[in-house]
Amino acid sequence: MLTSCGAPTSGQAAEPVPPEIAEQLGRYAKVFSFEGTLDPEESDRLLGRLCANSYRMSYATPGDDKTPAAVLDMNYNVVLSLVHMMHEAARGDEPQPADMVPTALSDSWVPFAKLKPRLRIPKILKHYAAGETAYITVLHDLHEGDFGVHNYESHLTWVKTQDGWRLQNKIWVDVAAE
Repeated sequence: MLTSCGAPTSGQAAEPVPPEIAEQLGRYAKVFSFEGTLDPEESDRLLGRLCANSYRMSYATPGDDKTPAAVLDMNYNVVLSLVHMMHEAARGDEPQPADMVPTALSDSWVPFAKLKPRLRIPKILKHYAAGETAYITVLHDLHEGDFGVHNYESHLTWVKTQDGWRLQNKIWVDVAAE
């Protein structure tokens, strides 16, 4: 369930997301959608326009009886390489392994990209300014395709740079569909 954020408080999510961040959310959806329509150079350009140089992406994996819970943390270069590999796989090409991407990561995510998952943002759960140079958006986003639907809750932190708003970090978890 998409409940970890609770209900928006006064002023949160009542106002529209600022236009420049809304534009960046469009780039976000395009970069992290693996439909097979984006060539590697375009994905690299879009990710470069979307993210701050010090961008980090983290994913919490739930544990089970065999594997303990873990947090996977990636820097910009790992994310760029992984996204590039996933777009190649979605196009039907065999992606070239990237030295900086852990094999276990590419071995699990590249097959998912071959299924051509489409990323959609059905709802912005919460958003608010965190000062003049930071902005937070919490999304319900999902990948959907012939395999079904994977729902996520993504926490995005934006920073205002000389070139406009850039994504500083993304933290996401898988959640059950509502």
